[in-house]
Order: sequence, then C-alpha cells, then structure tokens
Amino acid sequence: MKSVKLTRDDINVSLWSGGTTSEILIFPDSAKYSDRNFLFRISSATVDEEVSAFTRLDGYSRLIVSLDHSFSLSHDGAAEILIPPYTVHEFDGASETVSRGRITDFNLMLRKERTFGQMNVFTSDASVSDDGAYLVRIVYAPRGKVGVKLCDARYALGAGEALVIKTDCGEPFSAELTIDGGFVASYAAAGIKAE
Repeated sequence: MKSVKLTRDDINVSLWSGGTTSEILIFPDSAKYSDRNFLFRISSATVDEEVSAFTRLDGYSRLIVSLDHSFSLSHDGAAEILIPPYTVHEFDGASETVSRGRITDFNLMLRKERTFGQMNVFTSDASVSDDGAYLVRIVYAPRGKVGVKLCDARYALGAGEALVIKTDCGEPFSAELTIDGGFVASYAAAGIKAE
C-alpha cells in the first residue's frame, strides 16, 4: 500500500465556465483532462453561477455529490432532479446537463466499459474497506479536519487536502476516518476492469 498526502499546493486548480475545479487525481498520471484520454478523474469544483451548463464528456460516466447545498440537474432537457447535499447522483457524461444552484461538489469521472468506482460522503466517524478490487482511493477534506488511520499510519487532513491511497490488485484495504464535528469527508475509489 502506498499513500501520499496532497496539500492545497499539490492540487491543480483551473477555471471552467461555471467556477473553479480542483483536480485531485487523474489516471494515468500522463493523461490530460482536455485531451479526454484519462481512465478516471477525481475532482472538487465550485459552481458559482446560479445556472450553468456542464461540460459534455462523451464516453464517460459521472458521479457527483454536493458538499454543502441542494442543487438541481436537468439531463437532455428532461425535468430537473433535486439533489440534496451528500447524495451521490450518477449520470451519462454525454448528456447535455444543466445545473441550478451554487454549490461545492465532489466528482468521479469514469471511462465507460473500462473502469468502475464508487463515491461517498461521511458526516461522522466511519470505517471504509474493500477486498482490493480498486486501484486507488481518495479521502478529501473539503473543509475542517479529517483524520485517516491506515494500519499503523495516521494522517491529518486540513481544508482542501487529500490522501491518495494506492494498492496492488487484490490487496485488501481498510481505513478509519475521524471527522471533526460539523464537517465532512469525501471518499472515492476507482479501478480498472479486467480485459
């Protein structure tokens, strides 16, 4: 198991049409979001406009969760779906998606048919574990403080910091998360499907 703590300075921040995006991880490392040659990407973004159009991502599935307020999404002109905070919503990246509401979100983008993943938000202390199917896991502290215990190692994450955890295929994984009252921890895991 290999773990790397990322501070705010380690996380690339860029602009998108509706706000800013903090790219926590892109895989493989050599991939570029703009080239659409990544297998998966984990990020957190601000949606600063009341109404904004999401970038289309043909060939990708997207998971999104708000870390603060409720918001609405409409896909391909359909009725708006109200999404409460901390509720994960999955949709097709190829959809014409319009967002309504100002939020800070957490995102997992997955190349269809080649990858798989999951996302959660925890509002109190929690345990996370899996059988080793995932290649990488991220614990992200959008604000406040989050503690992570991995085996005998302990990490303290401040606002805007993340812990990237990589394991070999089949290596079981478990971690304990400690969350200061009133704050949240975002968690995402992604893997590559066997061919």
